[in-house]
Amino acid sequence: MRALALVLALGMLLIAGAALAEEAPPAPGEGLGLFSGAEESPLLISADLLYLRGKTRTVGGRYGQDFENNDNLMAVLRFEYVPPASRWISAWARVGGTVQSSGARALGRKADADYLLAELNLGLSLIGRGSPLAPADELQDSHLEAYIGLRRFEEKYDLADLDVDAEVTWTGPQLGLRGEWVLADTYPELPGARNWSLALDAAFLPWVRYYSESHAFGTKLFYETSDTAYGFAWAASANYRRGPVSFTAGYENQALKVDRGDYTDDSLNGDLYHANSYHSGVFGGVTVHF
Repeated sequence: MRALALVLALGMLLIAGAALAEEAPPAPGEGLGLFSGAEESPLLISADLLYLRGKTRTVGGRYGQDFENNDNLMAVLRFEYVPPASRWISAWARVGGTVQSSGARALGRKADADYLLAELNLGLSLIGRGSPLAPADELQDSHLEAYIGLRRFEEKYDLADLDVDAEVTWTGPQLGLRGEWVLADTYPELPGARNWSLALDAAFLPWVRYYSESHAFGTKLFYETSDTAYGFAWAASANYRRGPVSFTAGYENQALKVDRGDYTDDSLNGDLYHANSYHSGVFGGVTVHF
């Protein structure tokens, strides 16, 4: 997974470089799609590097577990499609995994950590992009949309020197809002304003399926489950676009929590008292508008 994610991210950087190196690039702010020849490109593909830090703690049955990772670099790909005839509808997916990890600790010892993040969403424009809810809207490029989707976050920790490993997964639906403000819509006289935009994305996860299990010497020690976890995620970014390529820098945050659940091992069926996972970090990347 690490090698595949890194190769795909590097491939996107090469495509972006080729787009900018064309003999007759569009003037700044024209925003032409790489292949579509249209400013409102139907397909966007992004490659980001996400530097993530965080910790997870679980307490249940006989055990309490603490995991932390202060240096996890992930490669993340995002695909988005906006139908040209119905731009008020959008669909996008995001998937990424760890390419480098250091500084992770599990059960008080140094560990190797692998993260996997995946989500799939469907959006409906509330303002902008020809929204049927605001047909008289005069925003040229800015927009706000509501969306519903599914998110999955996996954490894997490996203590190779002890032959001990643990896995924690969080899976559930999310409801969110995301928007992008293109500066030129508010300040058309400002030089270069059409190239710059600010974006915000916030989601609530009302019902999350939590699962955790730990192994020692190839044998499952115990597992924990809950169907009542919940959480939130948000991200903010600044974007600069030139022709078919956008560059992004931002910050991302995710918090997930369990208040009750079940704990099971070979001799005990008990309670999971609580579990929480908190991760945040900065990211930067490139988007190609096809």
